[in-house]
Amino acid sequence: MNLKHEKFCSDLYNMGCIKFGNFILKSGKESTYYIDLRILISFPLVLEELCSLLNDTIIENKINFDTICGVPYTALPISTLVSVKSKKPMVLRRKEIKTYGTKQLIDGKFEKGNHCIIIEDVISTGSSILETIARYIDCHNLGNATSSPLLFFYITVNTIILIMFPELKRSGTAKDIETVGMIVKNIIVIVDREEGGIQNIRNRGYTIDSIFSLSEILKILNEQNLVDADIIQKVQAQQKSTKVAEGNRSKLFYEQRILYTKCIAASKLFSLISEKKTNLCLAADVTNVEKLLKLANEVGPHICIFKIHADIIDDFAEKEKEELKNIAQRHNFMIMEDRKLADIGNTVQLQFNQISKWANLITVHAISGFGILEAIQNSMNFNENIGVFVIAELSSQNNLITPDYTKKTVHLAEKYPKLIAGIVCQFSSTFSNPGFIQMTPGVNIEENVTNDNLGQQYNSPETVVMDRSADIVVVGRGIINAPDPSQIALEYKKKLWNAYLKRMKKNN
Repeated sequence: MNLKHEKFCSDLYNMGCIKFGNFILKSGKESTYYIDLRILISFPLVLEELCSLLNDTIIENKINFDTICGVPYTALPISTLVSVKSKKPMVLRRKEIKTYGTKQLIDGKFEKGNHCIIIEDVISTGSSILETIARYIDCHNLGNATSSPLLFFYITVNTIILIMFPELKRSGTAKDIETVGMIVKNIIVIVDREEGGIQNIRNRGYTIDSIFSLSEILKILNEQNLVDADIIQKVQAQQKSTKVAEGNRSKLFYEQRILYTKCIAASKLFSLISEKKTNLCLAADVTNVEKLLKLANEVGPHICIFKIHADIIDDFAEKEKEELKNIAQRHNFMIMEDRKLADIGNTVQLQFNQISKWANLITVHAISGFGILEAIQNSMNFNENIGVFVIAELSSQNNLITPDYTKKTVHLAEKYPKLIAGIVCQFSSTFSNPGFIQMTPGVNIEENVTNDNLGQQYNSPETVVMDRSADIVVVGRGIINAPDPSQIALEYKKKLWNAYLKRMKKNN
């Protein structure tokens, strides 16, 4: 047994960095243990131990690097010590772009092509790492795209030791990351929770190593009489439960499902939902552009998607599109153009080229066959920040969609996994791929409202989220016609998110 490992594990336990009991994680998932390495900042001698362990790992794995990145704020002390120990420069990634001076997001000296090291504290499923890599790729192509703070630190990163925490908030537009240009290949994490993250990262072509596994920590603590067999059994039971849930989308948390998607827009949307704790999409079916922008500002904090029909909005010109994009960035939501593209490939290609300039998501009918998706695929770079939702079912009465058509639509979508962010449908049985997002319209929280006079049918949040496994729920007139759209949107947000947490508790 490695003596350094033994001492460090006991130090972590005695400091309270490792706790056993009943905890609710940020994702809403219940856990029998909790690992919090942020406490390390109050123990300089233990920080020094960690620095030595990281340095040993770098040497053992023969990792060459030019620069170290510490992501704010918890990671800074660790990255600083690694920088001092290795005699390599460090750069600071700000949470927010400065509104004064040079307005830089990244402070420090670096050069294009530098090999940058970043360090991850704890890995569960690996979603935070994959999400970060996807965002960097996205930013590389869009230049001024928006995403989480890490988005703005472009990684062509060849060697990464990632010090990153999932609670990071989004920030403003970054300068063209082509001028930043670093390279990522290797990842080092301090603690592996052994929930599949290491293998998921390796499956995507990255080299990843951990200093500690959860099993090793438990073994050390047990041998030191710090934890008993009962605690170990509870943790192992939790790990077994996690593995059983793997692949079943109704049992997987949003963050876990990032691992299953190949669509960058879907990955970002899963992350956004988890970060904001909202699975609410507003159907902003209004015709006045001023009302549209006002509505976006009011409900923006409570939604993950702002769905519009651009063709019904008066004076929705370039200026207004830019303003909507700015509001989306400020409140951290995606813009969906509900165009329901359904023409021949050439026409769809022309439509898509215009819509993709300002929207993140777009809806498509599969009625035209594979040509429509092929046309979109030929028009986009998969690193771009846009995804397609294919309509497999409708919420209106007496619609002409048949079960066979729905089945063929899903089959078609599965042939374009990098393009398809999700499926618009009514039932969990419609598709099984955990990498696709189920978007379900037709929800109203008023008990006596079950339909309108034009064939729209409504269900409760609980029915749609818990029974039908909807990932995102579309609400329209129930919010936009309310006296206070912001307040009613908040109410929908809470009800829908609580329904999601109940589903996850029930299924896990």
